[in-house]
Amino acid sequence: MIDLFKIYDDYILDLKDENFEKRYEGQDTWYHASGAGLCVRKHYYAQIEGLPSGDKDSNTMRLFRLGDLVHTDMQEALQRYADKNDYDVHIETEILIPKYNVRSFVDAMILKDGALYDIKTCNDFKWQSIFGRYGSKQAPQNYAIQLGTYGLYYRENNIKINKMALLFYNKNNSRVKEIKVPRTYIDMAERYWLKVQELFKEGLPPIEKGLAPVEDWECNKKYCSYFDACGGGIKGLH
Repeated sequence: MIDLFKIYDDYILDLKDENFEKRYEGQDTWYHASGAGLCVRKHYYAQIEGLPSGDKDSNTMRLFRLGDLVHTDMQEALQRYADKNDYDVHIETEILIPKYNVRSFVDAMILKDGALYDIKTCNDFKWQSIFGRYGSKQAPQNYAIQLGTYGLYYRENNIKINKMALLFYNKNNSRVKEIKVPRTYIDMAERYWLKVQELFKEGLPPIEKGLAPVEDWECNKKYCSYFDACGGGIKGLH
C-alpha cells in the first residue's frame, strides 16, 4: 500500500535539496543573516569548517514547509498589489554584504516607503511569549538582529530605511501581528558581524554564555545542527 505521509516527507526533502542547489550550492563560505544574533560557533562550523548541517526530523521539516507556504502566499499577495499599484518591491531578493561576508534573501522591502519586513511563522507558545498577557511585547533579539542585517545591506547601498518590522503568523490559529523593530538594530547587526570576523581570526571561538551560545536553548540537538560536533556546547560543560 502507498504511504502518503512518507511520499509527502520525501517530497519535502526533495524540495529542500532543490532549494539548496538553487540558492546555496557553491556559496557555502558566506554567513547567513538567519544566524545573526545567535551562537557564533555555528557560523564557524558551517562556513569555516564546512560541516554538513544534516536533515531535521520529519515533523520539523513539515513545519518548515508550512512556514515556506505562508511566506510564499504573503509575498505573492504583496507582489500582486505592487504590480497593480506601481510599487517597486524586493521580494526574496538576494543581498550580499562583502564587507562582513554575509549573504541572504530579503522577505519583503517596499522601496517607495522604505519599509523592510521579515515574515515569521510561530507556534502558539512562541506567540504567547511575545503577545500574550505576560509576554515581552518585544521582538526576539535574534530576529531583530537578522532584520537589522537586511537593513545594513540597504544602508550600505544608500537606500533609506524608514521602517523595519517583523510580521508574525501563528500556525495554531492563523492570527497575525506586527512588531516594529528600532533601526538601532542595524548598528547592532553591524557590531555582531564585526565581532564574528574578529573572533574567527583566532579560530573556533570558545564556549561562552552570551556569545557561544547567546541563549542556553540554542544548545539543543533539535535546534542546532552542530550539537554533536560542538560536544553539546554549554550543556556539554555541565
